[in-house]
Amino acid sequence: MKQKTENKKVFALANGRFEKLASAEFNRYKLLNPKDWWLAKDNAKKHKYEIAVQCIARQEEKYFKEWIEHHLRLGIRRIFIYDNNDISESGKLKKLLHSILSAQDYAQIEVIPWHKRMMLQQFKALEDCVEKHKHDIKWLLSLDLDEFLFLETPLQELLKEFDYASQIYFSWENIGADGQLHYKNKPVAKRFLKPFKCTDKCQGKVIFRPSRMRNFKIHSVELFEGMTVNVMHKEIAVPDSFANIHKIAWIKHYFTKSLEEWTEKMNRGCADHLWGRRYKMFFECNPDLIEHYDPGVIAVQKHANAPNDILK
Repeated sequence: MKQKTENKKVFALANGRFEKLASAEFNRYKLLNPKDWWLAKDNAKKHKYEIAVQCIARQEEKYFKEWIEHHLRLGIRRIFIYDNNDISESGKLKKLLHSILSAQDYAQIEVIPWHKRMMLQQFKALEDCVEKHKHDIKWLLSLDLDEFLFLETPLQELLKEFDYASQIYFSWENIGADGQLHYKNKPVAKRFLKPFKCTDKCQGKVIFRPSRMRNFKIHSVELFEGMTVNVMHKEIAVPDSFANIHKIAWIKHYFTKSLEEWTEKMNRGCADHLWGRRYKMFFECNPDLIEHYDPGVIAVQKHANAPNDILK
């Protein structure tokens, strides 16, 4: 009789549908999180990758080594790189990474060719990653190569505090050119130290549970269900404001780099056709360099590899 009781199946609401669970398993989930059976189940599950990062990149090879090594040292277990270089350069990025990374680091990288002509490349790349790996990954962070996550607490330890959440928001600390006009072959984090005063909300990025993503919004995701919180455990609506940078976990956004690199960024194009950087924006972020403004430079960043190519 006791054996039958232990094996009794009960129904529980999990991920929007009722599932049959063994009573012992059900009781364990209930103790873990009585308000959300799906979260309790996800927290108890062993994922292939506990923490992963996704990015899309175009002609940014000189920044990869520092960016990859930085995030792997934080405890990231997988990096999915969507290669948006021209199709004629297919395979070059993978060969480069193999040559500049240690064998151990390279084993944690997956390069996905992404040469399609489309208007929402960044959106579609993230959606592709989620669709393929939403059951493999517990936490997924989508970053650009000018964004570096910084932490005061080891990442795995930090995330244990957020088992109740479906999305965690990290604010940007925007870093300017630090008076520099030209590229130097040194780590970004050592070249640029000075934040600039941001006049808008400045945004940030989120780490989220991919199985709960409904739509991608670049700076956050729309969830089927669940809480979005900042690193202070406060439930928020994204974006949180620039004034709310909490240096427990935050993103240093090396937004402009040098003037030479800003111009290169504009010329290589933007993966999002909805918004493009302006040449003038560099000097708005770095007013100390206004004497170097060139009125003959293209005014608006083009849209990379999209129909008609130029952002209107």
